[in-house]
Amino acid sequence: MAKRRSSKRISDAYVNRAYVEVVMSAANTLTFSQIRWAVGLFQGIAIKINRIEWFPNGATLREVVTAADILIMAITSRNDLANLDVTNQSIYCGLSVVGVGVNVEPRILPFQTDFSTLSEGGLLVPANPMYIAANSVGFAVPGEIRALIYYQFVELSDQEALEVLQTVIPGNV
Repeated sequence: MAKRRSSKRISDAYVNRAYVEVVMSAANTLTFSQIRWAVGLFQGIAIKINRIEWFPNGATLREVVTAADILIMAITSRNDLANLDVTNQSIYCGLSVVGVGVNVEPRILPFQTDFSTLSEGGLLVPANPMYIAANSVGFAVPGEIRALIYYQFVELSDQEALEVLQTVIPGNV
């Protein structure tokens, strides 16, 4: 898609916040919920994720008790994945909470994934499609995850838009 030439590139000067949520369809079942951004895939707009704050609800955290219990959360570009293995290029970020037996220390929320120390202050990814995902191991009830995504919209040149789309293709084959 051709764009008009502009001497100034449009980008958010300040960080925005997006609230997202996923509720597992059943315990120990990989579930996705789409994150809808107000831009199209071919508009040349990307999302720069600065930080994600993860908020599993109390009932979900109480399911992580024994060493066999695991809660997995992720932001992905696809909703047809078989697992949330972070080696998959479709997973932008992931976080696991693993049970350690008797929990004697409280968990302090939110869990954070911080990209602000990366080059240009964040992780640049295509705006659409994007999903929040959750899975569990050893749960008796479905989990629920809420997250705050701190982000900025970034307008891309045609060449930069191609570069961002290439981020979903592995560079180390």
